[in-house]
Amino acid sequence: MPITSSHVAKLLKLLRMWSFALVPFFIIVVVFFILYRGLSVDPRDLAASGAVDKPIPTVRLSNLYQWNTFINSQDLQPVESPIGNWYLMNVWATWCTNCQNEHPFLMDLARQGIVIYGIDYRDTLKNGQDWLTKYGNPYRLVLWDGRGVGVFKWGVYSVPETFLVDPDGMIRFQQAGPLTAQLWNQQWLPFIQEQNKLRKASALSAGLS
Repeated sequence: MPITSSHVAKLLKLLRMWSFALVPFFIIVVVFFILYRGLSVDPRDLAASGAVDKPIPTVRLSNLYQWNTFINSQDLQPVESPIGNWYLMNVWATWCTNCQNEHPFLMDLARQGIVIYGIDYRDTLKNGQDWLTKYGNPYRLVLWDGRGVGVFKWGVYSVPETFLVDPDGMIRFQQAGPLTAQLWNQQWLPFIQEQNKLRKASALSAGLS
């Protein structure tokens, strides 16, 4: 049977109908794939991609208790503690459930003499101050990032997030999510102890040369 213009028109109409039906299907497939990839990626891998083994960023923020006093993160001085001149930078918020879950362990570290600096993220001054009054203040100093802009220079996209800073001001570890006793005792503390041994050996070697 010869193909007529009528047949062609019907075929084109059928193809258009199928295309309209398939477009939403393909959109759904693409969206599902994107969501699946996003959920399958560990947020720790995303967060720790840029800050580790780099100097702490230059960020100028207010003191939580003296909002008109500004402090540059580069000016945070290492303080002698049981682990040497290392310190933690913890980013937290009063509205963050995981921050509240993490807080007792930070209090425990502070009682051991570990130096912790804090950044209160996207909070009001009063909320931050009241929260620390209620749950305890483990921080040597608390900076306030009410607009949530300064922490981006640290590579922070969610809270809580904690950075381990060495005596030279270099970020050595970055934890996206609560800092736990298991992580501290099995990874961070052994690393600090090993690095301190290397630093001591290097200093002795330099003194003898």
